[in-house]
Amino acid sequence: MWQAISRLLSEQLGEGEIELRNELPGGEVHAAWHLRYAGHDFFVKCDERELLPGFTAEADQLELLSRSKTVTVPKVWAV
Repeated sequence: MWQAISRLLSEQLGEGEIELRNELPGGEVHAAWHLRYAGHDFFVKCDERELLPGFTAEADQLELLSRSKTVTVPKVWAV
């Protein structure tokens, strides 16, 4: 999984490496990490492949919120 995430980020940001990977507490629903890649901080959330539709819906909802320009919304890099 981490190789795939690193590959995705290198395509977006250029070559770099995962400098930090800390699992975050409180992930009763999904596993979550704070990740630093090439000096940029990311929030990574993952779970079983069967839950992909939920992640896709969440990404769509974040995009809608972002368009409203009423709140700051994190960028979704990949689902």
